[in-house]
Order: sequence, then structure tokens, then C-alpha cells
Amino acid sequence: MGGQGERSVAQERLSFVRKVYSLFFAAMMVCSGAVYLSFNNPITFMKARWALLIGTIVLMLVVSFSKTARRTKPWNFLLLFGINFLIGLSAGPLFFLLDAAGKSVV
Repeated sequence: MGGQGERSVAQERLSFVRKVYSLFFAAMMVCSGAVYLSFNNPITFMKARWALLIGTIVLMLVVSFSKTARRTKPWNFLLLFGINFLIGLSAGPLFFLLDAAGKSVV
């Protein structure tokens, strides 16, 4: 009684959780790659910090207020990874400064 329905609901939940965690992992890898890129070129990205900040805010506003951007298949993934890439580029010089200051500062 209801065994088949309970299994399909459990499988759907498991599928959803796998999808969410795989997207989260991929977004963190994109962010880590951007941190690595800007960590190795900190002066370049320190000069562009305002442009990176404005770009990040614009992409966050697009995701927040556009239903089409959130629900259209390729754009939602591109916006997710774009935001993470810009956040990583912004955070890289900060990590460089912390590393240059030494462990006693942290």
C-alpha cells in the first residue's frame, strides 16, 4: 500500500538534493578558480575592484528581479557561475593581502 509512491517521492527528493549539491560544488569550484586567478595577479584586480563590485551587484539584481533569468535553462546557470566568478575575483586580492601580512594578523 503506497510503497511505490513513497519510493518515487524519495527518489525525487534524492535527485533534487544531488542536483543542488552538484551545482553548489561546481559554483564553489568556479569561485575557487577565480580566487586563484586573482591571487596570482593581485594588482590587476585591486585596480578593478569597483568594476567587479558593480558587476556582482548588477548580476545579483538580475537574478533577484528577473523571473525569466531565474527560470530559463542556460541563463540561470550562467548567472550563478558568473556571480561566483566575480565574487572570487573580488576576494582574491583580499586573500593575497592576508597571506602577505602573515599568520599573526589572522
